[in-house]
Amino acid sequence: MSAEQLAVACHRFGLGARPGDLSEIGTVPVKALLDDIASAMAPDLLAGLSDSPSLYAMHLAVQEDRKARRDASGAAGTATAGAMTAAATAPDKSDPASAPMSDYIGMPHSAEGMTAQGGKAPPTMGDTAQNLTRDVVLEEIAARMKLARSAHFGFGERLAMFWANHFSVSGANEAVRVMCGAFEREAIRPHLGGTFQAMLEAAESHPAMLLYLNNERSMGPNSPAGQRQGKGLNENLGRETLELHTLGVDGGYTQADVTSLASAITGWSVAGRKDPDGAQGNFVFRSRMHEPGSKRILGRDYPDEGRAQGQAILGDLARHSATAHHIAFKLVHHFLSDEPDKSTVAAVARVFTDAGGKLMPVYEALLNSEGAFTRPLRKMRPPVDFAYASLRALECDVEPKRFMRSMALLGQRPYQAPSPQGWPDDSAAWLAPDAIRVRLEMANGIAQSAVQSQPLERAKNVLGPLLSEETASAIEHAESSKQALALLLMAPEFQRR
Repeated sequence: MSAEQLAVACHRFGLGARPGDLSEIGTVPVKALLDDIASAMAPDLLAGLSDSPSLYAMHLAVQEDRKARRDASGAAGTATAGAMTAAATAPDKSDPASAPMSDYIGMPHSAEGMTAQGGKAPPTMGDTAQNLTRDVVLEEIAARMKLARSAHFGFGERLAMFWANHFSVSGANEAVRVMCGAFEREAIRPHLGGTFQAMLEAAESHPAMLLYLNNERSMGPNSPAGQRQGKGLNENLGRETLELHTLGVDGGYTQADVTSLASAITGWSVAGRKDPDGAQGNFVFRSRMHEPGSKRILGRDYPDEGRAQGQAILGDLARHSATAHHIAFKLVHHFLSDEPDKSTVAAVARVFTDAGGKLMPVYEALLNSEGAFTRPLRKMRPPVDFAYASLRALECDVEPKRFMRSMALLGQRPYQAPSPQGWPDDSAAWLAPDAIRVRLEMANGIAQSAVQSQPLERAKNVLGPLLSEETASAIEHAESSKQALALLLMAPEFQRR
């Protein structure tokens, strides 16, 4: 395999090469990339982070605190109560991405919490609760930044990001926001080298997913709870499971199938305040909310066996031929081309089916597909990928808060995808003129944080034979070392994978 193909392997399937990586990937990159997956399944850098039950218990405690404050403020008048409610629900304090335009990578920033006059800003009601949420998010981001920097080649990390986006949960509300990182750690990473069925079941039953798509309160209209409360189905999770997570929008299901699946997973919920101490934040099956009776999906009947009914349906969906094609298409689209080759998709889908949904053979088929290491780098790196590749290339770090704010300006706030579809995977989504300007400012900021080095030598070490004569000349004739490093990060061969 040529040196150029080895460089393509690092950039197309990894997080971007660090100095020295191109010489370490060896002459058989498929094995090196597959070996990289194990390190992403349970990385030590994520081991100390809080699990979902702990985070949800924290969220419940925050809610109790807010309620107590509201009750206490009632005696002080409507104005005070209104101010506290506004402070408790305002998203900006708990979102590190919400900040002045000047406070991100690439521009100077002032001391946090300072007023325009230079004094410490007074705390507002709800600050403590909102800061807890903010700190959880920042801790998750800080750990992933370290992980991205230290990952050998990063194929495992890329897969973790791919699958977390496939099973997207977004922090539109605080309860989900504090668990988005835990969702990836608990439902995605442990199954990277396992089966799609195991990952599917873990994702659909995870508290973050159940809360995000409102399944925790979905109840069968004929269930004891549904008849007592006069409430019924929420079809969100059933629909997204079929449309996004398994069969795909053209997978041959009907609205009746959506309703049947939503009925089968009624009772899949999250333990809350009224459940026994210690159970909060765990999956719980509430039989009194479960719609009784058999369910018919895609022409097959499933007997009512409580939670097992939904699990049996998910198992069949995971092995369905439409699911194999949908997953193969998304993998090829993500890693290889915005216009996936039909024969490549069919070949990967065939391996998915033949292997019974085992993922390692699927990844191997993807890596061994025609053109995997020879087709030109054309897909634009999304903002988060660009940031990780930049930090790896220049061997530097940035503050998590500034990272978050930069991603917000670039349109990819971590844990806040715009919909259950996740972040877009087409290059066109990240090519707006203003986005390129912000990338340039970010590249300048990262270059300012980099250690002194010989920029042209670094470019050769990071890009190898991918480095064009034009980029090499621009780096060599830059006015300063920092400008040269910024030019490296903005080079077309660095921006694309």
